[in-house]
Amino acid sequence: RFGALGARWGIQTETAFRNAIKGILEESFPVKVERYLAKDEEGKVFGRPDQIELDLIIKDGETIVAEIKSSMSRADVYIFDKKVKFYEEKEGKKVDRKIIISPMVDPKAQEVASKLGIEVYSYPEYIQEL
Repeated sequence: RFGALGARWGIQTETAFRNAIKGILEESFPVKVERYLAKDEEGKVFGRPDQIELDLIIKDGETIVAEIKSSMSRADVYIFDKKVKFYEEKEGKKVDRKIIISPMVDPKAQEVASKLGIEVYSYPEYIQEL
């Protein structure tokens, strides 16, 4: 029960944060925040056909992709990178910045993100303690 409660809390927190970011950015800056949804028919991201979801921030032709999650593992970082590559290939658009926003990022995930050119915004004390 605690696991289900925690998972639900994580999803609700991510959604609330995503909505707040959208409202703040669109009302305060000349940007468009949108949710990208597309079907990966060939299974390029997950190894089987599945829905791909990304959060996009667009300004003057510059595209930023943000991943907002309650926690990030090394595998999550690799999947995020695959999702970005899927978007670039399918839409024919270059992503200028890749960003992860999460309070809990595994140290190995942080290393992978650095190697892949992904910016990580997290809880600094959590990173330093691990």
